Amino acid sequence: NVSGYPFWFDVRIENFALVVHREAIWKWSLPLLKARTRPWQHSRVFLDFSGQHKFEGPWHAVLAARQLDLSILIGKRGRWNAVFDGESINADVSKAGTLSAKNILLEVNWSYDLGSQETPPRSMVFSVDSLKVPKNWALPLGDEVITLDLAAHLEGPIRSLRNLDQFIQWRDSGGILELTRIGVSHGPLKLVGDGTF
Repeated sequence: NVSGYPFWFDVRIENFALVVHREAIWKWSLPLLKARTRPWQHSRVFLDFSGQHKFEGPWHAVLAARQLDLSILIGKRGRWNAVFDGESINADVSKAGTLSAKNILLEVNWSYDLGSQETPPRSMVFSVDSLKVPKNWALPLGDEVITLDLAAHLEGPIRSLRNLDQFIQWRDSGGILELTRIGVSHGPLKLVGDGTF
C-alpha cells in the first residue's frame, strides 16, 4: 500500500517476512513494516519497525517495541548515516533469556575508503537506559545497567572489516579506535572517561 504523494511516499507492508538461506535458514517476521521517503529525496529513508518481531532459526527470539525507528541517509562516495532509535523494548531470546530496555539509541556515520587521499570520518554513538538482563547471568553488580553511553570514531585507512585479517591490516596500517566518551552507571559503579585503542 503506497500513499502520501506528492509530498511523501508512504509504504505499508503487512505481514512482512524475510527468509535468509545461509549455513542455516533464518526467518524474520513483523506484522507491519512502514517506510517513507520524499519523492525528491530518495537518499533519505525512514523505517518504522514498531511492534512484535519474531526471529526463527537455530535459535529463536521474540522482540516487542513500543517504538523502533531507523533513519538512513545515503551520501556521496559511499558515505551513509543511520540512526536507530527505540523505546520500551522487550526481548525473549531462547539462548539468553529475557532482556529489556527503556531507551536505545545508535547512530553510525560511515564511509568506505575509495582510494582518495582524505580518509572520511567514521563514528558511532550508542546509549541505552535501564537495560535489564536475565538474573541467571549473575552479573556481580546486579541485573540492571542504569545507563551506558558511548561515543567513538575510527581512524586509519579501511575498506572493509569482514574478517580478522582485515582488522589486523587496518591496525598495522595505523588504525585507531578513539573513545571520545564512555559513561556507565551500573549498581555502585559510576564510570566516566575516554581513551584510545
